[in-house]
Amino acid sequence: MAATPPSPGKVLFGLFILGAAAVFMAVTYAGDLISDLRFARTAMAPSEAHVVSADCTRYNYLVSACTIAYVDPRSAQPDQRKKLQYLMFGSVAGERYWLLQPQSNPGVVTSNTGLDHLGNRVATLTGLLGTITLILFGALLRLRPTMPESEGAAHNYDDALESALQAHAQTQAAGSQPSMAARPAPPRGGGPAKEFGRRVR
Repeated sequence: MAATPPSPGKVLFGLFILGAAAVFMAVTYAGDLISDLRFARTAMAPSEAHVVSADCTRYNYLVSACTIAYVDPRSAQPDQRKKLQYLMFGSVAGERYWLLQPQSNPGVVTSNTGLDHLGNRVATLTGLLGTITLILFGALLRLRPTMPESEGAAHNYDDALESALQAHAQTQAAGSQPSMAARPAPPRGGGPAKEFGRRVR
């Protein structure tokens, strides 16, 4: 017995979940990634910010999500925690990390971990977002409404009938039918046929 395909409602719900995951990843990790790409070739100096906590979570032994929480005494709210968030393939367990700041823009805070794995982060984020986009696009194409078989047969019948009527009309317009020849009168008794006489009163 063939498996019953999922209903359009379930498919749309799954697509919504995938879309929400893509938006979450873009909002969470794209900002720090773009910042590091801007200052990747800039000379760095130790940052005056202080690390509060740091942890990494590895998902399915494939992707690691790392967060470094810190406070910056130079900011308007020195006790407010800020975060650096990274998404990358592989693991960074056992690596040492510290905070850095570009010499050209000391207000920006980054880390050696983010800069050392910059190419990995770019490949991870673009790869995951690209895969989700392809899945969404392919699923939406499969959800396009298709013409039922009976409706398709009806359209074919109508097309054939219309073609036959057009061919018949063209034949009549051509006027190629031969005219009927005059039929001679059959022989009859009493001699050859005569014309009626004319009588005037």
